[in-house]
Amino acid sequence: MKKDEIINKYIDGEISDFELKELNLLIDKDPFILEEIKTIKLLESKFRQIKIDEAPAGFTDKLMNTVLKAKSNNIDKFYFAVILLFTVMIMGIIIYLSTFVTSTESGSSFASKSVYWINNINFDKVTRYFKNSDFVLVSSMLSILILISSYFIQQNFRNFKRIINSAEHK
Repeated sequence: MKKDEIINKYIDGEISDFELKELNLLIDKDPFILEEIKTIKLLESKFRQIKIDEAPAGFTDKLMNTVLKAKSNNIDKFYFAVILLFTVMIMGIIIYLSTFVTSTESGSSFASKSVYWINNINFDKVTRYFKNSDFVLVSSMLSILILISSYFIQQNFRNFKRIINSAEHK
């Protein structure tokens, strides 16, 4: 059995006779184990003397109400804004790519128009576009968007933490 397990069982008063003999052998080999046991017993007795303060009446309810209120107000608005922003970006990309279609003649249904549109994109123009400096511009804009989003997430976390701390002090 491992040394730490035997020591813990001894301190908890759950040690068997066989394990006690094994502990005595360990102490004979390494006298520092006895000092370790004394230190752990001292710490345990000191921890038992610490007075545990009770939370004020209604603290949990106040905290949960504050958390739910803050969560519903701020987070919903933030995620709505992020989703709206990505939707606008995707729509812009689709509109931009539609300028690369070579012809506008197609069938009447939406599905046939979509298949026609995808099949008739001039991919040479698209690849040339992404090989030039415009690709760097688009990538930079997306990176800035990610940085701004991460900033708002961090600010949202700070506000949430501030609300929890203010609820604890009420």
